[in-house]
Amino acid sequence: MKSVLRSIILNSFGLWVTSQVITGLRINGGIDIVIFGGIAFTLMNMLVKPIISILTLPLTLLTMGLFSWVLNVALVYLLTVLVQQIEITAYTFPGINAAGITIPSIAFSTLTTTILIAFMLSFIANFFTWLFRK
Repeated sequence: MKSVLRSIILNSFGLWVTSQVITGLRINGGIDIVIFGGIAFTLMNMLVKPIISILTLPLTLLTMGLFSWVLNVALVYLLTVLVQQIEITAYTFPGINAAGITIPSIAFSTLTTTILIAFMLSFIANFFTWLFRK
């Protein structure tokens, strides 16, 4: 029970941080929608992801684990379907110019924004799980 609550808190925090960093992830509502999204994402990771991972195990082995990223993207998309207040739109990275290094602005489509959000959510969740482990 403790690990489920920790996972809900970390996923809720990850959703909120990702929505603040990547403006393509919009959460229309307050903290209750963020927590509900965290609960839904935790339940999908606990119930849906293991079943899909077993079903797609040959493809995951064939791609040496890279297909697991496709599963993460699919779960993020499923989250936007289940929780209507969470939506993903196209995102434009404004670019950076610092210390003589210039990164130009980049426009991401909705699909690439979903991939970016899935990557960031898994990074935040794994980082904080590592940080708060016993």
